[in-house]
Amino acid sequence: MDFKTRYQYNPKTDLIGKGGFSKVFRAKDTSLLDRVVALKVFNSDVAGKYDIITEIKKVIDLDHQNICRYYDVEILNNTNAMGEEEHIQVGVLEYLDGGDLRTYVKNNPGQLSKLLIDVLAGLSYLHHQGIIHRDLKPANILVKNTPQGPIAKIIDFGISKNIESDNNPTSSLLLGSVKYMAPEQFVPGQFGINGKIDTNIDLWSFGLMVYEFVTDEEIFDLSGTNGNTAQIMQKILSEEINETKLKALPYPYGAIVDRCLKKDANQRVKDAAELISILQGQTIQQAPFVEHKASEKTQVIRERQKEVEAAARQESPLDPEKQYEQLWADATAKFESGNYFDALELYKQASALFPSRRVVKSRIAICQKRLDSIVTSGHTITVWAIVGFLLIFLIILLITNIK
Repeated sequence: MDFKTRYQYNPKTDLIGKGGFSKVFRAKDTSLLDRVVALKVFNSDVAGKYDIITEIKKVIDLDHQNICRYYDVEILNNTNAMGEEEHIQVGVLEYLDGGDLRTYVKNNPGQLSKLLIDVLAGLSYLHHQGIIHRDLKPANILVKNTPQGPIAKIIDFGISKNIESDNNPTSSLLLGSVKYMAPEQFVPGQFGINGKIDTNIDLWSFGLMVYEFVTDEEIFDLSGTNGNTAQIMQKILSEEINETKLKALPYPYGAIVDRCLKKDANQRVKDAAELISILQGQTIQQAPFVEHKASEKTQVIRERQKEVEAAARQESPLDPEKQYEQLWADATAKFESGNYFDALELYKQASALFPSRRVVKSRIAICQKRLDSIVTSGHTITVWAIVGFLLIFLIILLITNIK
């Protein structure tokens, strides 16, 4: 049985979700399994940016009730309107009929604690497999209705990361929804664990969600940012967490959010199981860092790296001038490669050593301008496109009137 015969759906009436890369449809699996599934159909023009094959490989072997199951994947051949052959990737997923978590808890507030425990159980399973989700947000948590009650399931593993894979700090930048990103995803050297991201970036995102679900507002004041990436990033990095807001939250949600929203990842809760215990009403102490079994090799490498770095510091301590030169060299390398986020942070550290040096202040200003321009350039192009369209419309109107 070929794919199109096996999975039947109406593109107009069975659309249940869409994003920048794909559309999701409810479909009937007419094979012997006779079940309802979700088809994640990727746009043909994003094949080089997002790959369902890669996503499926990451999660096909995961088996947990709070993780959306991925059943299969297919590549379909298609001919577009231009007569060109396209290859369309389609993922076959578990169908979740309860909608996204934000909408569900608004309509069913009494289920909030239970569904949050579901999410944490899913995260705990992922983290102990050595997987960081990196894009946890309400839209990526769906609910399935069952005879035993609703079950929350985590979806969308397209940008998830194995903590044994290359942990280059720059690879974490601007992946995911910016408003839910942890500070170390912007500046891992300052906020990360040993200068890197770890599984508890997902717990920062979880804390933001809990605050929003309970208060129906955001912890950071994002009004006026209009979705501007650079401005949202600046808010997350510079705006202090309002302790008064946290204390106003009812227990246990205040305790959850307080443990999650620590900008320094070293101070943030490390284990989702600790938060489950709080939601279940158990009194526990702050849990120590627990290494994930899938990252034992990474831990050995990190420990050896720390030993080498400590030995190097003892053998050749850097005076301020040499520190400045090293920071300048590292920042310039980042700057020249276009990584303005990390370059800005390094230049700021250099400036703190010698505040009177104008050259480093100049580079800081350039980095900030280029970060802003990355975001605003897209808006500028849109404005000029609109102006061009209006001019063409006026010319056509004038020609029509002359005739």
